Amino acid sequence: MPTLLLTSAIVSDAVCPNPKRKTDLFDTQTRGLLLEVRISGGKTFYLRYQDDRGKTRQLRLADAEYVSLSQVRGLAGKMRNKIALGIDPCEENTPNKVT
Repeated sequence: MPTLLLTSAIVSDAVCPNPKRKTDLFDTQTRGLLLEVRISGGKTFYLRYQDDRGKTRQLRLADAEYVSLSQVRGLAGKMRNKIALGIDPCEENTPNKVT
């Protein structure tokens, strides 16, 4: 689980090392932001955080092919604001949530 300052060049050049099926690159600038790089070549941004019960959650933010690093950092910031206000973005996106 490498931790580094993600840059646009790193995002575009990142490859999954053999024999792994996927690897996660954690950003040092935006807390919880990670880039998942799969052996297929797919790359997806996620936000990893802990919910109010202390469970580690991982929220899919966007496909790296369609958003820039600065856009996903802004989105991660918005999601972290929701978390700080007590709103769990993973629960918010659940379509059949029972209240």
